[in-house]
Amino acid sequence: MAKPAELAKADGKSIYFAFWTCLQGQMPGKGKVRKVDYTVYREQ
Repeated sequence: MAKPAELAKADGKSIYFAFWTCLQGQMPGKGKVRKVDYTVYREQ
C-alpha cells in the first residue's frame, strides 16, 4: 500500500489504515513466507 487509506471520521478527525508485507524467507516445497503488518491510527 503506497499511502494509508482513510477508513472513517470520528469527532472530525480521520482514521487511517496502512499495511505492508516483508519477505521472511523461503521454505522448500512451500514457496515464499511473508509477514503482514498493519497500523490503524487517528489524526491528533
